Amino acid sequence: WKMVPFAGINLKFALEGIGRNGGIFIVAFLFAVIGFFWVFYWFYVLIGTFMYQNNRCQESHPDENFDMSSDDYSDVCDPPVPVVLFFILSLYWTGSIVLNTMQVCVAGVMATFCLDKSDADGCCSPAIWGSLFRSMTYSFGSICFGSLLQAIAAVLRYLIDSARSKREQNSDAGACGTVLLCIVGCLAELLEDLLRAFNQWAYIFVGLYGFSYIESGKRVMELFQARGFTAIITDNLVGYVLGFASTIVALATAFTAWLIEHSFSKGKGEPLMEPFDPTVDVNDYSYIFGPLPMPGLWAAVIGFVIGLWVASVMMNVIKGAINTVIVCWADSPAVMEVQHPLLTQELSNTYRSVFDLDTMQASGTVPQSTPLIV
Repeated sequence: WKMVPFAGINLKFALEGIGRNGGIFIVAFLFAVIGFFWVFYWFYVLIGTFMYQNNRCQESHPDENFDMSSDDYSDVCDPPVPVVLFFILSLYWTGSIVLNTMQVCVAGVMATFCLDKSDADGCCSPAIWGSLFRSMTYSFGSICFGSLLQAIAAVLRYLIDSARSKREQNSDAGACGTVLLCIVGCLAELLEDLLRAFNQWAYIFVGLYGFSYIESGKRVMELFQARGFTAIITDNLVGYVLGFASTIVALATAFTAWLIEHSFSKGKGEPLMEPFDPTVDVNDYSYIFGPLPMPGLWAAVIGFVIGLWVASVMMNVIKGAINTVIVCWADSPAVMEVQHPLLTQELSNTYRSVFDLDTMQASGTVPQSTPLIV
């Protein structure tokens, strides 16, 4: 709880910056729409791929109806493992690219506001377009590389979790294999968490200075160690709050979608075809979902996914702005004090009180010359 005041002043500083550059939310919404259409296209290609595989299976076994769990089920009918892995990787990778590109763009805008606010003071300020251009051109390779590492770690964890689930269903599975999978799963989850934590700070330096992905991560960690900020980078208080806010928005969107379906669509559809479920009453036909059973549930699920995705992209703007404030303050405290004297002084005082720097300096834990506390 001691980090709450410091997180609060960082949030205040970040909201001040993005509030003066409101056009960044328009950019974020466009990125959310791009990601949304990508997911639709991904599902379209996925369904087409499996339909093609199903046609191959039927051509190989005409007039047959095989059980997928039986021994005589042909390999032709099995979904190709490399193809499945490719689809999973592409979904993770593209989603990470969208979020990380937005974070680099926000970092550039917020850094300009912190260090030269005259160029970042307007709804469509030059800082927004300049940062967007750099994130989509010069820095895009670093963004894709870091996102790929994060996606590979996520896919590895998915594969390990799937193997553990299948092994738990097998009563004849040995204990040694189960323990080994558990250990490997923990290591994969740890790797994914480390990459996620590393990325959120590395991309700030990518947006600030245009360094490569590896160089940015190295420099920001060296900076934080020199300033004694290791306690800050391990704290994720703001991330928890923003994640909770995204969930609330997703639930509200799901309820709204269910309400629209229940009030305006249910019973308004025409029975153009036989219902998928014979138990579905014709009066329950949905104008949107047709004879699909439980249209309200489908509406709620779709609304939840859309709300969660859009809210996550928008909250990523705030999170990126907060991280940028911390990095800029650690890197150039004197410049920030000139540009934003009141906010910087409040930030310094809160940091001093939260970490009790006066006592730490007196005991020699931190150097007397630390520029963040002058």
